[in-house]
Amino acid sequence: MADIRSRACALITAVILCVLSSGAAWAQTAMPPGLGGGQAASGMPDARMMSGIPMPVADLPDGTVAVRVVRGEIANLIKRQAVELSVDGKSQTATTDEAGRAQFSPVPAGAKVRATATVGGEKLESQEFQMPAKGGIRLLLVALGGISAAPAPDAKPVAGTVTLGGETRIIVELDDDTLTVFYVLDVVNGGAAPVNPATPVVFDLPRGAMSPGLMEGSSPQAEVKGGRVTFSGPFKPGRTSAQFAFGLPPAGETRTIEQAFPVAIDTLSVEVQKVGALQVRSAQLTSQRDVTTEGKLYVMAAGPTLPAGRTLSIELSGLPHRETWPRTVAYALALAILGIGAWVVMGTTGSGGVPAQARRRELEGTRERLYAELVRLEEASRGGRVEAGACANRRAVLVADLERIYAELDTLAHAGGDRGIAA
Repeated sequence: MADIRSRACALITAVILCVLSSGAAWAQTAMPPGLGGGQAASGMPDARMMSGIPMPVADLPDGTVAVRVVRGEIANLIKRQAVELSVDGKSQTATTDEAGRAQFSPVPAGAKVRATATVGGEKLESQEFQMPAKGGIRLLLVALGGISAAPAPDAKPVAGTVTLGGETRIIVELDDDTLTVFYVLDVVNGGAAPVNPATPVVFDLPRGAMSPGLMEGSSPQAEVKGGRVTFSGPFKPGRTSAQFAFGLPPAGETRTIEQAFPVAIDTLSVEVQKVGALQVRSAQLTSQRDVTTEGKLYVMAAGPTLPAGRTLSIELSGLPHRETWPRTVAYALALAILGIGAWVVMGTTGSGGVPAQARRRELEGTRERLYAELVRLEEASRGGRVEAGACANRRAVLVADLERIYAELDTLAHAGGDRGIAA
């Protein structure tokens, strides 16, 4: 999992830097005049005092409403959050981007407008305002969930629920024709006391998941057993980081990934490394765009809130894949060789069993040689001294040869039991 962890850390670090830089820019441009007395000790404005207040600006096109959603403070952006805008009673929805902003245009001049968003069960709502004829409107919606005062040291856990916050995302990367899937979970307890869900938060991983494991920095409340990841309570107030990863074997040009979520997700966010003609399809992901991160191209797809117990289904098409006929031919040849070997063995053991004993010693010597070569191949693969495709092909041939050797040895053992040959 070391390679998985390093790639995930690089990707997550890039996202965090993007959030911080965009948050700082917003703090410099969005603070209204005369708010100096409401600034926090850090020098940034108190976001809660600005929440829901429409700010007319000239730097937006006419008829544009830009809504930024944050958690607690301006730098803590909530990306891929569904935002609803009511215009004269008619609703339209947009999703926040990497800067935590959802933009609506055109909004008719004179229309009565109100913006709302629901973050972790907390409903955020702006003041109602009339759209100006010139310029645009900026709005800030501030979620308070996860920033409550710390409980007393002896606070007892209470029954309740948690959600997956706006920083939750699924990241899919490609290594040749194998997929590596990262789950970066932002578990949010919006209350003031530790919460114990009625049942553990359990993720049953998609079919075929290989080598699942927790990533560095993940909460110790997480445990991996087989194809299941379990997060046990209680969850402290605020946010708990949980990260794990697993592999998916090659499955051809198209693959569907399905994941049931035990708790609600504020906003769906999926990032898939784009290679060749790869496409991402899902009825639950309502928007997507291409973004370059750390020199790699990703499809960034987003969708609205997913209720607890629902299954997210993602179809990936245009995946790189290898032809399967070489492997089929290799297996057919191995079976043919196995059949011929069995026939030869049965023919030779009838004359006193001595040729069979010699054959067994020959097979055992060949087995040891093949094992030694397989060990050297694996060491070369880990050291990057052999190309991945060539390594996989040679490994398949060695494994097929070993299967043939073992089958012939097994046949000799059974024949020896009937004819007095030592096992």
